Amino acid sequence: MLLGSYDDPVFGNAKADFLLQFPPVSIKLPLFVSSIDSGYLVLKYQTKIMAVDTVDDALDTTYTFPRVYYGDSNAFFPVQVYEIRQNINNWDTNYIPQLDPMTFNPDFVTGTSFTPKSAEDSLVIHLPADYLWNYFQSNHPLFITIDPNYTCGGLININSVQMYIKYSV
Repeated sequence: MLLGSYDDPVFGNAKADFLLQFPPVSIKLPLFVSSIDSGYLVLKYQTKIMAVDTVDDALDTTYTFPRVYYGDSNAFFPVQVYEIRQNINNWDTNYIPQLDPMTFNPDFVTGTSFTPKSAEDSLVIHLPADYLWNYFQSNHPLFITIDPNYTCGGLININSVQMYIKYSV
């Protein structure tokens, strides 16, 4: 998954964001949970990519590239998380290239910012505890995007997204 926006002088403007919805089985809370103390999303981005040159079968060369992002490594990424109150699994396809999630009037959940150079191998986005309690009841999709009023100057390759919570019994 790509995240960000980049204005290339030759190819023009590229913007990438994504929707995600955790399967209901993966987000069930134990019955004895009395409150959610904190939670966060971890967006792990690819720290390196390997490519193998197999043009000559006798000599395979492996190239390792550093962290996969396009554009300025010092670019400011203003990330925003929204909740869409419509389930993704009700949509016709898993890949909808022309869908604008903002047309569903999503609810703003939280935001943060980072630069690809400053993060180790992931971006941690803290989620409000009151939002998390409702999320586990509804399982609505999340929309992860860049602030629409800002061109961040880069695209970053997100390898995986995980949600962690801390709760009390």
